[in-house]
Amino acid sequence: MNRLLPLLGLALLFFGCEQEISVREAEPPAIPSAPPAQPLAGRHQFTLAPGETLRFNQPLAAGQALVLILQQEGVDLRLALHSAEGDLLAAANQRIGAFGPEELWFQAERAGVYQVTVTALGRAAGNAELTARHPDVGEPRFQKRLHAFAFGWNLHNRETKATVPELEESLAHWRQADHPRQTAAALYALAEAVAPSQRPRAVALLTEAWVLMREHNAPFWAMVVGNRLAFHEHLNGEPERAEHLWRATLDLAELHDNGWWQAFIHKQMGRADHDRGRHVAALEAFVEAAARFEAADDWKQAAQVLVLKAETLIVVGRLPDAADALDRAEARNARGKHPTVRTSILLQRGWLCQRRKDYVGAEAMIRDALALKTEVAGEAATAGILDRLGTVLQQQERWAEAEQVYQRALALLADGRRPDHAAIIRINLARLFLRQGRLSEIELDTPLATLNALGDAESAARGYVVLADQALAREQPLAALEHLETALAATEQARGDAHHPRTSRPYIADRFPLITQLRDLLLQLDRQDPSAGYRERALMLMERVRARTLREQIHAGPRGTDSATAARTGINRLEQQRLAAEAAGDATEVARLSAAIREQLLALSLPAPPLATVPTYDLTTLRAELLNPERRLVVFALGESQSHVLVIGPTSFSVHGLPPREILQNGFDALAQAVTVHNPVQTKLLSRKMGKLLLEPWIAGVAGKTLLLVRDDGLHTLPFSILRHPVSDRYLIEEHALMDVPSASVAVDLLRRAHARGKADLPVAVFADPVYPEQVVAGVDDLQQTYGGRLFEPLPMSAREAEEIRRLAAGTELFLGRNASPTRLTIPEGQRRPFLHFAVHGLLHEDEALSGLALSAGAVGGNAAVDETGILRCHQLEQLSLPVDLVVLSACRTALGATWRGETPIGPGRAFLAAGATHVMMTAWEIDDHDATVTFMTHFYTSLLQQGQTPTTAWRHAQRAMIAANSDPGHWAGFLLSGPPP
Repeated sequence: MNRLLPLLGLALLFFGCEQEISVREAEPPAIPSAPPAQPLAGRHQFTLAPGETLRFNQPLAAGQALVLILQQEGVDLRLALHSAEGDLLAAANQRIGAFGPEELWFQAERAGVYQVTVTALGRAAGNAELTARHPDVGEPRFQKRLHAFAFGWNLHNRETKATVPELEESLAHWRQADHPRQTAAALYALAEAVAPSQRPRAVALLTEAWVLMREHNAPFWAMVVGNRLAFHEHLNGEPERAEHLWRATLDLAELHDNGWWQAFIHKQMGRADHDRGRHVAALEAFVEAAARFEAADDWKQAAQVLVLKAETLIVVGRLPDAADALDRAEARNARGKHPTVRTSILLQRGWLCQRRKDYVGAEAMIRDALALKTEVAGEAATAGILDRLGTVLQQQERWAEAEQVYQRALALLADGRRPDHAAIIRINLARLFLRQGRLSEIELDTPLATLNALGDAESAARGYVVLADQALAREQPLAALEHLETALAATEQARGDAHHPRTSRPYIADRFPLITQLRDLLLQLDRQDPSAGYRERALMLMERVRARTLREQIHAGPRGTDSATAARTGINRLEQQRLAAEAAGDATEVARLSAAIREQLLALSLPAPPLATVPTYDLTTLRAELLNPERRLVVFALGESQSHVLVIGPTSFSVHGLPPREILQNGFDALAQAVTVHNPVQTKLLSRKMGKLLLEPWIAGVAGKTLLLVRDDGLHTLPFSILRHPVSDRYLIEEHALMDVPSASVAVDLLRRAHARGKADLPVAVFADPVYPEQVVAGVDDLQQTYGGRLFEPLPMSAREAEEIRRLAAGTELFLGRNASPTRLTIPEGQRRPFLHFAVHGLLHEDEALSGLALSAGAVGGNAAVDETGILRCHQLEQLSLPVDLVVLSACRTALGATWRGETPIGPGRAFLAAGATHVMMTAWEIDDHDATVTFMTHFYTSLLQQGQTPTTAWRHAQRAMIAANSDPGHWAGFLLSGPPP
């Protein structure tokens, strides 16, 4: 046979690996029938229209060599070589933005007239140049290339996938042949092969390939590899690096005006945002991607994006919108009728049914997806769908059928190609045995060993939880404790703790059921043996994760513009200069700029520095820095079957039982409803009932003490001051000084940060009576749909509130009307204010990206971190440097926000703590623009500014003054104060 060697033989492995890139090209016909063939000799320059083909004849003697060199300008091309009989011998693609000229090397074993075709792919016309030459077959360089190409061609033509050793050998060939393009292709293929078991190695290989392609100005393949590198960085637990790589790839797509790749990167970034819990950002990315794909007539990708959008909508509970997105995906897919997209739609409809607890409907959808997948890809590809089906059958308690489905899936995976998937299914099967009480049939040693060997610690953790439940069922609590601690260690090994806070939140939330189970087991063991130290271990466990990401932000400080963003900007500037140098034909300058781009890319690829280390405080430290004989730390731990409260003093530590979470949560909801509708009778009854439930088991032992409260999920916005003391029947704020902190460790962090500051040298600042321009008011309907409630209504009493503060503190700076703008928050570096007061509208949304404060828009002076509407969102607040002693948020529902397990609500109040505030006063419900609010603030600031009291004492004084005046609790109890003791 002929020794034919296409230059992209191995590069075709780019698309042989599992990835999500659409390749819209078909195999060319054996030999196009027209136009007639031309003799091939020397150099040919031509213009091709879309779909047009040129044919050339090339006589070759036996043993003669042929090298074809194809260069395009603005057109995607396919170069093919045929035998005299019409058989396709080799083919390669030359894309717009390809890695230099395309080459095809060939040595004929028999004489004949060979035929070469060049076909224009895609929808664009353009110019091309084809050169033929005949090198000396005895040249060492020719033989070296020939050997490397032959190896790649053989791998490409095999029906089975290449093994890792074969791919490593191929990479060695191309390195020796000094061929950057094929070296990059070999790096890519090897990375994809090792990724399931050696993801860090895959990242290193892809990084080298990406730098090679960017250095040698191959934008199309650089986008391919850049996307894949970002994807693996994302899976490798490096979300910030992944985001920068995707943005760098998006920059490249925009530079070369590649709309399809812009759409694809928006899709990928949306998926990453979804995984990170940034749901609004994910939805925005999906909307952008879908629009761009539709503009490119890529209906398959448009449908896939709508399926992803539906998934995000399901997660945030917008089920009708999710159903609508799936209907739209069906409509887009009808144009292309892609079975894979239809399968995805069916699976998402199944999940939608599961969220609606329609398990019968979910089963029907998943079975339809199973049938379609079997028809298209064969039964061997259905193990994942069978796993989903088994879960739905478990939810219907159809144990025998679920077991059969799991066993069927395992049989499909018996070839060992996906040991990780098989291990996960075995864990699901073990969970089924557990629910049936078949404890002796649970065997997870092999699956856990497999997952640990593959580095899939998070899946292994689920297996250890099953073993813990098995031990509990056998009444072996110590064995269960060991398994749960192993599971927790496995999750920390899988992801670690040095992540950006906006990534850690969903990560910690996912771990929280495990953490809660471990905490409750420790407290159960404490009841059996109070002297064994279980309660101390339970407290330290909670301290490790409660408000964890707020601690990360406190220790990291304001983030500002990071180095990776600056590096991307520099790379884009160099890329533009290189394009100009190429257009001018300045090869020396092109080489210089390519070397500079390489250095910048290597810098961008370095591991991002971790956040500042978050210290762990032991019980001795917490006691020394927070407690004294007159102060107690009170930590709530809500559970499904029983809740607990831990009461810690300088030398004491007691644990008390409380009712289950549901009872406490229902009581809190009823109390909040009674207060906000100003029902005094119900308020008194329910505050007495909640006081009995929450306080009676422990309050007698802390009589007269100051209480430092650490709340649990479900209690974060409960105004403890309104609870009735179970003995005196007075409000709790009358009997005790109260202080709220997200966690004891956060209190220590805030104290240490405050002590490190100098004295405030700027006056108090008050933002009030904001003005909203007509263009903002005109869009109020859209904003109300986003946030709900009353938005952008005038706040006339807020100006009076501001004037009253200035009366109490001479020199106070008032920012009223148009001056109540976010741009006025900026202060000179090294200076600080003691207090900030905001009497504006608060904006609440379940997605943290949309919660914030509504200040005045359209003020003179810009700030890139603030949008033109004047809305200051939480993530923008977190990036500011506001080293103040106190922030007062006289705005609606600023204590509320997005909820993550283990975290305080991600709202404006918490954002100011992250930005530098030591104390924040915020609100649990809507605060009316009312005389009562002005009265409360007058009491508060009189104590704070004129009497020199601490924020905690001033807050208590204001509440007690309102009680003495018989004020409605709705006018004072909703103000919550968070911060450390003095």
